[in-house]
Amino acid sequence: MRYYIIFIFFLLLIQNVLAQEKSDRKNYPVLYLGYSNQEFLNSNYSNLKNQGYLGAGNAFTGGVRFRFLSYLSFDLGGFYGGHEVKKNTPAWAFSDVKVNTSGMESSLSLLLMTHKIKWFKPYIGGGYQSSNIAVTKNSSSGSSNSNQKNTTLSKMDTSGAFWNFKLFIKISAIELAGEYRQTFGEASMRHLQFTLNCPLHILR
Repeated sequence: MRYYIIFIFFLLLIQNVLAQEKSDRKNYPVLYLGYSNQEFLNSNYSNLKNQGYLGAGNAFTGGVRFRFLSYLSFDLGGFYGGHEVKKNTPAWAFSDVKVNTSGMESSLSLLLMTHKIKWFKPYIGGGYQSSNIAVTKNSSSGSSNSNQKNTTLSKMDTSGAFWNFKLFIKISAIELAGEYRQTFGEASMRHLQFTLNCPLHILR
């Protein structure tokens, strides 16, 4: 799967190079696609990872970004992914168990430096996400794969506010954005997330 992700990012970079113009696009809405890594901060999640039950939590992200007043960035998007299940826990005595994450998010970030360094722009801000994490298993109602459906074993609400730090890097026509995020709220649901995305300058 990593090779598919690298290939997709390579295509996005080529598209970005071809779409770039010499004019400044900070007033245009920008679509973005990316990939994120998520980890919960509670001890139960750490134990599941350390004992080899769970692997990394990854998700595809996408949305639209608005930059205005030369120092503000507003993002509106969503994500969908899951945590790799390496082997079933005693509580998940089933085959084909999956841990899925999904949600919508919005954030507002403030530029920390002036535009003197055009290729390097750090932002800090915060936002809110409406999200959940669900444990599901495949249930077969027949021999055909088309008759398989997912049965939800458990589902938890992971919605809440978060703070984030973003870094936009632009070298020539190549542009990338990285984000570190950590949520507030209930201790068992707190998590951190690293995201790398590629802006697509097609809304102009």
